Amino acid sequence: MYIRKIELQGFKSFLNKTTINLERGVTTIVGPNGCGKTNIIDAVRWVLGEQKKSTLRSNKMEDVIFNGTSKLKPINFCQVKLTIENDRKKLPLEYAEVEICRKLFRSGESEYYINKNSCRLKDIYELFIDTGMGSDAYSVIELKMIENILSNDNSNFKKMLDEAAGISNYNQQRKNTNNKLNAVNRDLERVNDIIFEIDKNIKLLNLQMKRYKRHSKLNKDLMDNEIKLASLKLLKLTNQETPLITSFNSKNEDESEIIKKIEKANNTLNSKEKKQNDLLVKINDIKQKVDTNKDIMFNYNTDIIKLNEKQKYNNSQIEYYKDQLSQSDINDSHFQKKSTELKNKLKKILPLIDSHEKIYKKSKEELNKFKLNNQTQTALLNEANSNQYDYIKNISDSKSKVDFYNQNLDDLNKHLIDLEKFRYDKNCKFCIDNGKEQINETKSIKGKIKEAKTNLKNAKKIFESYTKKYNVKLKEIEKIKIEQQNLNETTEKLDEEFQNLKIKKIELYKEKEGLNFRITSILENHNELKSNVINFEKNIERLNKHNIDNDKNIILIKKKIEKLKKVLNDDINKLNDLDNKYNIINNDIKRVRNDILLIQQQKETKIADKQNIEIKINHIKNEKKIIENFINEKYNIDIMSSTISSDSNELDNLNDKILQIKKSIENIGPINMAVENEYKTEKERFDFLSDQKNDLLESEHALLKTIKQLDLDAKLKFIDSFNLINKNLEKTFNMFFEGGKSYLKLMDESNPLESAVEIVAKPPGKKNKSLKMLSSGEKALSATAILFAIYLKKPSPFCILDEIDSPLDDNNIKKFTDVIKSFSKTTQFIIITHNKLTMQECDSMYGITQSTKGVSDVVSVKLSEVS
Repeated sequence: MYIRKIELQGFKSFLNKTTINLERGVTTIVGPNGCGKTNIIDAVRWVLGEQKKSTLRSNKMEDVIFNGTSKLKPINFCQVKLTIENDRKKLPLEYAEVEICRKLFRSGESEYYINKNSCRLKDIYELFIDTGMGSDAYSVIELKMIENILSNDNSNFKKMLDEAAGISNYNQQRKNTNNKLNAVNRDLERVNDIIFEIDKNIKLLNLQMKRYKRHSKLNKDLMDNEIKLASLKLLKLTNQETPLITSFNSKNEDESEIIKKIEKANNTLNSKEKKQNDLLVKINDIKQKVDTNKDIMFNYNTDIIKLNEKQKYNNSQIEYYKDQLSQSDINDSHFQKKSTELKNKLKKILPLIDSHEKIYKKSKEELNKFKLNNQTQTALLNEANSNQYDYIKNISDSKSKVDFYNQNLDDLNKHLIDLEKFRYDKNCKFCIDNGKEQINETKSIKGKIKEAKTNLKNAKKIFESYTKKYNVKLKEIEKIKIEQQNLNETTEKLDEEFQNLKIKKIELYKEKEGLNFRITSILENHNELKSNVINFEKNIERLNKHNIDNDKNIILIKKKIEKLKKVLNDDINKLNDLDNKYNIINNDIKRVRNDILLIQQQKETKIADKQNIEIKINHIKNEKKIIENFINEKYNIDIMSSTISSDSNELDNLNDKILQIKKSIENIGPINMAVENEYKTEKERFDFLSDQKNDLLESEHALLKTIKQLDLDAKLKFIDSFNLINKNLEKTFNMFFEGGKSYLKLMDESNPLESAVEIVAKPPGKKNKSLKMLSSGEKALSATAILFAIYLKKPSPFCILDEIDSPLDDNNIKKFTDVIKSFSKTTQFIIITHNKLTMQECDSMYGITQSTKGVSDVVSVKLSEVS
């Protein structure tokens, strides 16, 4: 049985209709603080019938309805549906699926449904009785429970144990009963005060009545008859009291006998428990020995497997080395053949290298000779070019001078012509005035023209001379260029042939070096091959020797195994015998404990009966005392000293006589009727208050009995629950601390209901310590183990864990998730967490977000599909 689906609509922050589909195993609910994760827990509690507003984290029940946000209006209705897979028929219904629905309207009306059929809240309570799924079950474990366990205030943890035992309302019931008892005692005190006052009034009235002489005889008769009547009543009460006293004494004797039986049974129980503990020590010693021998046998078998595997490996290596030897023979022949081929090839190439070396040297000499001639021609050519440049420069200078002289001559002639024009111009005033100067200048220019003609002539001769020399030199240069070109072509040809010879020489040397390298490499490989052959043979010999040693070791180990099997079988037989003895003693202990419980119950019954008898005796004594006081105070007579008739029929006659006397007194007439009426009134009040007093005494007795029964029931429930939780704690603590031990200890075993509880823990390898002395991680893990122990007292098909892993570190989280995994085979877990390691171990995950502020949304991830 498990929760298949949760549907929420309008519940707290879940405004929209939200469906959460669940599977068996572990489901985590994650999300940031304040997103509404815990509202899912509140929804499950609420739909299962939770009515406590504090448990639902609300001030009033209507607070579970969505109350709106700054942008969204409140709504007037909420509902939660819980679909339960009833495949194992734990719920008393024939349906494979059961749907529980609870609706609440803001007006205060509530509706409840089972499979869409309207029902009462009581029907939902009854449906989940003894299933572990009710609102009062430990199906929800919260972080504050761990905080309560670790708190310095032990009362919080004690309250959890009381709730687990189902006696959480015991204190309230006992307090209410005590309040009633106190009220009864106060009423008794007031009644006694009033009775005392009435008694005083009656005495005064009797004194007034005695003053009247006319009534003296009647009063005396009345007195005698009343005394006699009181005596008869006392005799009747004494007769009732005597067998009660006898019975009371008998109950005392029975109680003493029962106490002796209890002491005897306790001695027997202690003796058998000692024997049981001694057997348990022996059983544990043998179990430890058996476990040790099993571990040794396992190691032996492991050694045999390892030796066999090693032998297989050695055989495979031997085959490998044999194959390598065969391959080595093949490789050796190949190396020898290849070495011969390369040596022959080397012999052929050596003469070619010598021949080519001679040709190379001759070619190099011719090339150097031609290069030398080429250098000589190049020097001549450079010299001719240098002379040619000088000739060109001289020709150019000469030509420039000829051109200069020609120009100068032209200028002078032009100037002379101008002067001649001025000379024959009779109208030119300048020439008339300056005629002499012009004539002189003309003569000078003519002289310069003559000189210029002479220079021009000389310059032309020089230019012609340089031009002839330049032409001769130009022919010499052309001739040298042709010769140099022929030399260059011959040199290039010889150089090309020389380079080819040089390349061929390098190639031949390379081929020679390659052959030498390959021959050397083959020789090295051949030597390495020989070395490998030696190593292979040595390895084969070594592995064969190892195989022989392994065979010897296997035979030796098998003998040890046979010997160990015999020892193991003997120990197992001893263990079985001790287990049988242990079970016999255990059954005896259970029987003795049951006997002690029955005897204690008999003792409680006897004590209750004795108390009832004692109350009756006290009641009779009180009645006798009232009668004695009445007679003594009214008539001042010691009634116990008067003679009492044993005729019980006289009681009715006396009553008649008293009535007649009173009637006679009334017939006398009213003499101070006020006194008589006051007496009658006071007597009626006295009788009424006496009846009230008796009723109050009975109420007191009933309330005392109720308190005693409450104490007894609560004590038995608490002890049974406490022992069961301790037994569960041995299992859960060992799951978190393998090899560890923990138990709960009552500090005052004589008063378990009020006693403080100490948590004693012994992690592996440590001594017994109080929980307060452990490390913080050990504390948190121990508290978690205690919560699971309480949970196992009444396990639920599902369990919701609200952030109880938050105090745990990574190492302890691993233990926590391992325990959850082991429990998840039979219990569905829904875990609210922020821890990534816890999330990694779950089967599915729901994320709670608030995309709209104040409104929760759900995102689902099924991790088994993702992975």
